Amino acid sequence: MTQAQNGILPATGFAGAALAEVRKFTRATMHADHIPADTSSQIADLAALVADLPQALRQLADILERALSNQTLTLDSMAEETDAATAVRVARLHLEGAGCLLVGAQEHLDAAHNATAHLVSDGVQCDRDHLL
Repeated sequence: MTQAQNGILPATGFAGAALAEVRKFTRATMHADHIPADTSSQIADLAALVADLPQALRQLADILERALSNQTLTLDSMAEETDAATAVRVARLHLEGAGCLLVGAQEHLDAAHNATAHLVSDGVQCDRDHLL
């Protein structure tokens, strides 16, 4: 991933960077033991992440619409669709649908955070039999 002259990632690099970080998170939490406060905080962060995704999807749909207006778009020979305008409309519909689903996911994550926000733990217990 290359950086622009101002040191900021180009827009095309952010989604890939976010994906890489989420994959690191899923590997790090696969068999991890955390105290509930840490888990609750992670749930809150994921809720915030998911809450921002619908806007990102709307903006991507807008980028496609602007490209349709400002550029000559065609489809390659591998596409099922033959009309670029139709492909952009179909993409917009799917991006809007995904955004709606993410709003529901964010609501569930918020509820999970609220349910775990006040859990108190005396710490992760070491299972000596497991270590032997």
